[in-house]
Amino acid sequence: NDINAIKAVLDKSYKFEKIITVSNANKKQIFNAFKELSNLSTDNDYVLIYYSGHGEKAGKNTRYWIPINASKDNRRNWINIEDVTVYFEGDETRNPEIPSTHLALLVDSCWFGVKGSSNVNNRKLAINKLLRNRAAIVMASGQDEYVDEPGIGNSDFAEVIIKELENTNKAVRLYDVYNKVFDELGNLDQTPIYRTMNKWNHNNGDFIFIPKS
Repeated sequence: NDINAIKAVLDKSYKFEKIITVSNANKKQIFNAFKELSNLSTDNDYVLIYYSGHGEKAGKNTRYWIPINASKDNRRNWINIEDVTVYFEGDETRNPEIPSTHLALLVDSCWFGVKGSSNVNNRKLAINKLLRNRAAIVMASGQDEYVDEPGIGNSDFAEVIIKELENTNKAVRLYDVYNKVFDELGNLDQTPIYRTMNKWNHNNGDFIFIPKS
């Protein structure tokens, strides 16, 4: 429900050239989608990835996404989060497998943990300045913890994102969306996060949702 609702609002109101949806996917289908995105993306692109699904942990520091063909007692088909985030890491000798100018990874699952910075130094920058600076952002519905699961309809996390994107015809900062998420999920046990990812070459930008009109 979440990915379909968010796809609908992006299709209708925002400038995205290509939207890839992978519903109720197994591990192979998810990685095939990452490969497709890698083939499509360039250094000049804005890349948004949204994961809505189960998460799990093993050991002290290893965290996973759980595709539809995974079993609870066998990690063979689980997806290690580090096998996903490696797509966004480059260095002096090579570009990331999924290149971008602005990158946002939005995650609505339990037990999601990444090491990034919670410091936001661009709160007062104008949209045009944010667009000129590289952005690599993670926003998640919770930290390394359980998060509430939706019953019928959309999760609380997705509901806020959809509402914020539907109710305006102006450019929208991801950081402003996060502030709404943080406020409206404040009565839940989980704590949403917004992290700037220096190891993905974040450079003081923000992900901007640019309207069609």
